[in-house]
Amino acid sequence: MPVQIDIWDVGTEDGPLKILPDILSNESNLEDWITKKPEIIDPNIMLIGRQVTNSYEKRMDLLAITEEGDLVIIELKRGKTPRECIAQLLDYASWIYHATQDEIERIASKFFLNYRGKETTLSAEFKEFFEIAIPENINQDHKMILVASELDDESERIFHYLIDKYKININVFFFTYKQYESGQRQLIRAWLIDPNRIDNEIDASKNMKTGFWFFNVGEKGKETRNWEDCKKFGFLSAGQGLRYKTKMLRIFEGMPLFVFLKKSGYVGFGIVKTRAKPFKDFKFEFNKDYVDVSLLSLLESGSLKSEFLKNNMDDDDKCEYVIEIEWKEMRNRNEGVLGDDLFVYPGTFCAFLKKSSSTVELLKKAFKVSDDILIENNY
Repeated sequence: MPVQIDIWDVGTEDGPLKILPDILSNESNLEDWITKKPEIIDPNIMLIGRQVTNSYEKRMDLLAITEEGDLVIIELKRGKTPRECIAQLLDYASWIYHATQDEIERIASKFFLNYRGKETTLSAEFKEFFEIAIPENINQDHKMILVASELDDESERIFHYLIDKYKININVFFFTYKQYESGQRQLIRAWLIDPNRIDNEIDASKNMKTGFWFFNVGEKGKETRNWEDCKKFGFLSAGQGLRYKTKMLRIFEGMPLFVFLKKSGYVGFGIVKTRAKPFKDFKFEFNKDYVDVSLLSLLESGSLKSEFLKNNMDDDDKCEYVIEIEWKEMRNRNEGVLGDDLFVYPGTFCAFLKKSSSTVELLKKAFKVSDDILIENNY
C-alpha cells in the first residue's frame, strides 16, 4: 500500500479537520531547499554535487557523501514515470560505482564554488562538516534516494523487491507541501522504509559487522562529559546538534559497546539497556539503586560532576541524548587499553567494528568478553 501523508488541524472547535496538501508547482524549489538544508533528507550527509553531468551526458540532481565516505544519489521525480525513476537511479548508480576519486573531488570542488561560494577541497569540507579526516578510500558503497510526493503500488513493490531480495540500498523520501493564507509554507516528510533498517540489513548481508560497537565518551576537558559520571551511574551520552541526535536515536537496546576515552584508550564494556532520550526526560530504568531517578535531579543535587549535560536541554534538536548502560567491566582512566592495532575514531562517537579489524579480538580478550553475549542480548 503506497505511503500517504495526511495533515490534520486539531485546534478547531469542530474537531480535527483534514488539511488538503498543495501542489508544488516547481520542483526545482524543492531542490533549492535541499541544497540549502540537506538535513531535510538526512543530517548525516554532506552535499557535494548538484546537476552533476556524468560521462554519459546525463544529469544527476544531487550527490552527497556520508561520514563513512559512501556516496548518496538523490533524484527528484519531476513528473517522470515510476519506472523511469527507478531506471534512472540504477543508471546513475552504475556510473557512480566506477567513478574515480579524482572525478568525485572535481564534482565536489565545482559544487562548493558554485553553491557554497568557496574555493576549497572535498577533504577540507569533509573534515569541517564531519569533524574527522576523510577516509582514505571513498565511494566504497553508495545509496540511492528518490524524492517524490507519491508512489504507485507497482513501484513500491519494485523498491521492496530490490531492498529485500538483492539488498540494494535504495529508498523513497516522500514529501507533502502546504502553503497557508498567512504565507507560511510547510514541508512534511516520510520514508518508504526506515533507513536504519535498510542500513542494518545490508551491513548484515555483507557480513561486515562483528556485532560489537565502538562508543566514544566524548570527554573534552573538565567542562564537557565526564567518565566518572558514566561509570558511577551507568549511562553514556552525546548530542548538542541534530546530526548527533540522529545517530543517538539509531542506537538500540542490546547493542554491546566497547567504550573509548580520549588519551586513555578503551575503558569499559557494556550493554545498551534503553533507547536514547533527551537529558531532561531521562530516568534510570534498570539501575536498581536509581530506578525512576532522573539525571537532571542528580545534577541539581550535585551528584553529577558534568554541568555540560544540561546545555540546550529545552531544545530537542540541540540537547544531550542519554542511553542507560549495564556495565560488564569498567576501568579507571589510567587503566585503559591502548595499542597501535586498535580502532580509534576520535571524531565519531559511535561506529560498528568491522570483521576486517583486529580490534574486536584484542578487546574481547582484554575485557574477557565472548560472542555468547551477542546471543544473550539477541544482537
